[in-house]
Amino acid sequence: MRALPNRRTAAPERGRVVALPPFGLDADPSAELAIRPQGEFIAAEIDGVDLATPPDAATRALLRRALATYGVFVLRDQTLSSRQLVDYAAVFGPPLAAASSSTGATMLPGWPELEVVSNVAWGGTARNGLAAGDDRWRGGLDAAAHEGGVCLYAIEAAEEAGTLAFISAFEAYQRLPEGLKAKARDLSVLRGARPGGSTAPAGRPLVLVDPETGRAALQLGDLRGARIAGLSAAAAERLIDELWEYGIGASAVWHHRLAAGDLLHWDPRFVLVRAAPAAGRFILWRARHGL
Repeated sequence: MRALPNRRTAAPERGRVVALPPFGLDADPSAELAIRPQGEFIAAEIDGVDLATPPDAATRALLRRALATYGVFVLRDQTLSSRQLVDYAAVFGPPLAAASSSTGATMLPGWPELEVVSNVAWGGTARNGLAAGDDRWRGGLDAAAHEGGVCLYAIEAAEEAGTLAFISAFEAYQRLPEGLKAKARDLSVLRGARPGGSTAPAGRPLVLVDPETGRAALQLGDLRGARIAGLSAAAAERLIDELWEYGIGASAVWHHRLAAGDLLHWDPRFVLVRAAPAAGRFILWRARHGL
């Protein structure tokens, strides 16, 4: 299989692409919030939210809508305790336990829901995570089926701490030629075992429809070792190459340089993310929440 695209490239043929709808503050005009889209198809920066105080019902509704609309948003200049970060994630769904790592335990001591992501030693163990960067786009099928969001909070981030790049899985699906859209909609990716110990591989749809917005999202990610139901290995490889070329290869990329106090929140089902290698030190907390 060819290397996955690492930058925006022209595709020989593209599907019809619809830009994001306008997003207003009709939920609560008195909240003095400002939402500034960062791209035509993905990402927003939200001003006027201080998570040191639990968000009220109107703000929670607005943040939910922003996540569904933009896929990823950033809240800057936050000062959060571990409790406040966990409580924030719980607004969107049940907090999930931090993922383990080959480098050792990654949980923040006393907080099984929080993972330390850093390129410096923390508690005697270097937490790699995003630290070394990754030339592969991740998202969609890389996320657990019940995972609904990732909250990444920057405790410390030097000026050279690196950037994260994001692509909209909704736009990626729209970029596909119509014939390829129709083909992908009916296919499932087989990888791993079903819950309960069955040896039959679990199927995940190659195209996921967001129940909140009705938009279709292309579900890609690290597909090494995966199979596609009903296709031979060679046919599956050709199809995946086409999906990356027409979808991801032609999609707009939003880059965010980390700064201390940033809280990035994204839905891994509907965006793909890639981390650039960082020269400067950083310490991040990561919380995940379910659906």
